Amino acid sequence: MVTRSNKGLPSKKSILKGEGVGYILILLLIGVLNPCHAQDSIGAALRRIHQNYLSMAQSPDISRLVSLDHDLRQMFDCSWDILKRVTDSGAFHEEYRAIGISIGHYSDVIGYSGKLLLEAHKLDPVSSFRSYTLYSFANCDAEDCSMPNIDSARLYVKQFPNGPYIYEVYSTLGRFYDDLYKEIKRVKDNEGYDYKYDCYGPYVTAEPLKNQLARAQKRGIYYYRKAIQRHPKDAVMRGNLIDLQNGTTNGWYFCSD
Repeated sequence: MVTRSNKGLPSKKSILKGEGVGYILILLLIGVLNPCHAQDSIGAALRRIHQNYLSMAQSPDISRLVSLDHDLRQMFDCSWDILKRVTDSGAFHEEYRAIGISIGHYSDVIGYSGKLLLEAHKLDPVSSFRSYTLYSFANCDAEDCSMPNIDSARLYVKQFPNGPYIYEVYSTLGRFYDDLYKEIKRVKDNEGYDYKYDCYGPYVTAEPLKNQLARAQKRGIYYYRKAIQRHPKDAVMRGNLIDLQNGTTNGWYFCSD
């Protein structure tokens, strides 16, 4: 294991000033914020991030938005139980919607939409932070984030095969094709149509369903394997892969809240 000394690294305050991509990389490496260790720290962190966001209302800064987005993503990389306790503690406030925080309609827990990274990308889609900001489009379609943008996800893979979000993009693509496989199977088995078809119907063509089903399964397996290559110990991703290979996948990843 390679160890690194934090001596001489810029402070979190200097990172938030937005000096460049290098500072964001340092932020990701040293894990400045990890509020999952304490339930009450999430509420405090949300207040800090919200205040930081409001402070640049007149002059939005891409590097600061990327940094704050990272904080939020790390913050909500917690177990459902922790997030449920945070939700029940009243940590959510309506004004936090400005930074992409909301309560899931189905999950009933507090979560983050990726709004700040999307804002950063819109400020300048070809900035020096593009390897970060393009992920916002790959992970969200029509800004509601209930469905991924597959074209942007593929573009991310092409432009940044070793980008900071490449694992997440591979995971997104794997899960999308996993879901598409399930929806095509539903249609093929004459199980009827529901709101899921509104999401996946545009990807169903006039080609024989048997062929489409096999292709969706093959693509999902491919991207799951690419994700596992990045994180070989990811037991969840391996489980997803096995279920899709066996045709026993049944959980849905997108087209909800």
